[in-house]
Formats: sequence, C-alpha cells, structure tokens
Amino acid sequence: MPSAKAVHHEQLATGASAERRIVELARNRDLYMRKHHSPAAARAVRWLTAWSYALRAVAALALPGRSPRRYWRHALAALMPARGQGLREAANEYNRAQPGDRRDT
Repeated sequence: MPSAKAVHHEQLATGASAERRIVELARNRDLYMRKHHSPAAARAVRWLTAWSYALRAVAALALPGRSPRRYWRHALAALMPARGQGLREAANEYNRAQPGDRRDT
C-alpha cells in the first residue's frame, strides 16, 4: 500500500469550498458569541476579528504565497456573518439533487 501525506497550511482549503468554509467559520463564531455572551461582546469580537484579518491582508501584499483577497474575505465575513453561502447551503443543494429526496415536497 503506498503511503499518502496531506499537508494543510493554516487550515486552508482550495476550490469552491474555501469560500463556504470562511462564511461558515464566521457564522459559527458569531453564533457562539451571541449564545454565550452579550450582544456587545459579539459585536466587539466581530470587529476585532475583522481588524486582525484586515491587518493580515495588508501584510499578505508583501509576503509571497499569501492571498490578500482571502484574508480580506475573512475580514468581511467576520463583519457580516449572515451574508454569503456557507457549508449549510452546499449541503442543502447536494441533498436536493439526490434522487428520492422528499424533504422539499
């Protein structure tokens, strides 16, 4: 049996799922904060998280192999966690496409 090695740098995924993972991460972070902390704390975490990703986006302009666009997308998702399509929508699309799916009928 040949061996395989998977390397994930900074939990990054490529392809269409990467954008959905960014949205889902922001949604889940915001849900946790709203559920277990105050609305003010949730807002503060949204802004502080967005700020940290914005700084990374600026740094990525000078660092080879880093995507400023990706960090900027994280910043926007942190500020607006309800916006965009996440993994939940991908799962719903997949399930609707399966034969015999009767949940939407």
